[in-house]
Amino acid sequence: MSRASQPPSLLPAWLVQRIGDALPSGADDETPLSRIATQLQRRVEASVGAERGLHTVRVKDTPWSMVVDGLRVRELYRAANPSALRAGEPLSVELWHVAAGFDSAMPADDDRSVEWLLVHGDIEVDGRLHQAVGCIRDEAGVHARRLRSATGAVLYRRLGPPASGQSAHWLSDRGEARWEPLLEGVDRWVMWRDATQEAYLIRARAGACAPAHDHLIDEECLVLDGELYFGDQLMRAGDFQLAPAGLHHTVIEAATDALLYQRGEVKA
Repeated sequence: MSRASQPPSLLPAWLVQRIGDALPSGADDETPLSRIATQLQRRVEASVGAERGLHTVRVKDTPWSMVVDGLRVRELYRAANPSALRAGEPLSVELWHVAAGFDSAMPADDDRSVEWLLVHGDIEVDGRLHQAVGCIRDEAGVHARRLRSATGAVLYRRLGPPASGQSAHWLSDRGEARWEPLLEGVDRWVMWRDATQEAYLIRARAGACAPAHDHLIDEECLVLDGELYFGDQLMRAGDFQLAPAGLHHTVIEAATDALLYQRGEVKA
């Protein structure tokens, strides 16, 4: 099939043109260069198609917003329809950068649950000190809490609908971590788990792979350290991706030693 008779491209016109200019076709459109150009375009289109529906936020493209003195916020996700969430979909996900010496009361909001992942630094919540990497989960609603940090901190903050009347609880910090093998070259530390969902850290050695898979509920992923390929997408430290329920995820491969946080369905 000549390029002229192919179906409309998923790629922007400027990229199709660049491919054509770099590898021009012959008069019969069947020269080796023409075939290479066609194969390249198909490969790039397959990559673009595999990324459709994924919500990806690059740290280099997403600026911090100053909220109050000593607190900057980077929005990673906000639900388009809060009244009709998908299975496992958050209302919002943010990164909080807390300056050293920050001391402030957080407002209450009983209509939501909140989860914190302490990525860097330390944070004192209502007088209890937590150190990275640790997880705090408040299931019954966002109660008024006082946050303080002596050295500064980076927090992953997730808001969701309230759980069924469960009280708040605090999860242990990293000193009590229990790593378990998941795949060849991949270890996991489950931070919490209920009947359908769990949150965990993944530690992967360079070259380790996770097979292609589907998602019954939304899956959130924050790269904490290193670099990984999600299909053809290179994800670096600070990058975030949400894969909606029902979406197919292609192979994930660690380009370097890597550490990431994931939240999604319970893994067997």
